[in-house]
Amino acid sequence: MKILLNLLRHELTSSQLEDLAFCEIHHLRDLRPETFESLASITKETSLQELVSKAHEILGLGYTKILCPLGSPLFQMVLMQEATRLGKFEFLFSFSERVSKEVTRADGSVSKMTSFNHIRFDSISTREEAYKCL
Repeated sequence: MKILLNLLRHELTSSQLEDLAFCEIHHLRDLRPETFESLASITKETSLQELVSKAHEILGLGYTKILCPLGSPLFQMVLMQEATRLGKFEFLFSFSERVSKEVTRADGSVSKMTSFNHIRFDSISTREEAYKCL
């Protein structure tokens, strides 16, 4: 069984868990809570060097299959760039369909509810076979 490091902030849905049934899932929020929280709440004071350091910390945990994203888009780029420099990693990203529904309340006001329905996981690898769908 493959071991996967989950960086996501939210709990995995039942359909996501079904798609990942071939993996044993470890969660960064459990393994390194301080690192998880710092990346989940990146601020304007967070330096690029801090992001590089966090990327190295995550990549140094020994996992080669990582479920993303966590943190800012800049952190995602740093993580991918450092992974490419350091070795062979595979990153999984959930592809979801956004479904929005407008509901009219009794007072006439309208609220919009949006849900994300999991479709599949897509994979980006630092190996030669760069892209694939699971």
